[in-house]
Order: sequence, then C-alpha cells, then structure tokens
Amino acid sequence: MNEIIELISFKNEVNKVGNTIKVKRYKRIFANKKSITQNEFYQAERVGLKPKLRFEIYAVEYEDELLARYKDNEYKIIRTYKTGTDKIELILEGVE
Repeated sequence: MNEIIELISFKNEVNKVGNTIKVKRYKRIFANKKSITQNEFYQAERVGLKPKLRFEIYAVEYEDELLARYKDNEYKIIRTYKTGTDKIELILEGVE
C-alpha cells in the first residue's frame, strides 16, 4: 500500500444554537492505486458513470463510506468489490 486516501463519513452533531448538522469525518488509510480498465470505463459510461480512480484497500477499513478524498480532491465511491479475503477495491468518480 503506497498511497494515502481518506474515506469520508458523516456524523450528526449539535451546533451552538442547538441545530443538528452533518459534519464530515475523514479517516486516513493506506491504499494501492490501480488503473481503470478500458472495459470498465466504457461499461460504466454506458450507464452514465465516469470512473476516475481505482484503489485497493483492506476491507476492514471500509465502513460503507460514500465519499473519498485523494490529493485534496473529493470523489464519490460508485462501486466496491472484494478482491480477496481481506481486500476490497473502490471505484471513484469525481464530485461536481
């Protein structure tokens, strides 16, 4: 694992005036950056998705987060799948 990404989750907190707000929480983890395959890119594009990045991480670190950050850019996690007994791949799409 030679890259660092951040998985983003949300937590409800009460602010100073008593309103409940969602606050982003960032969890830094190690990951292996992989290429998006040509086949994967075109299949996703057919259904309106635009995969940008693919990372392999340890499955125990993933807790169904919907967003990730890599090099100060946020991405939507559009797909996950297990690659073995202890690893999972995340496919990321740019957030607009």
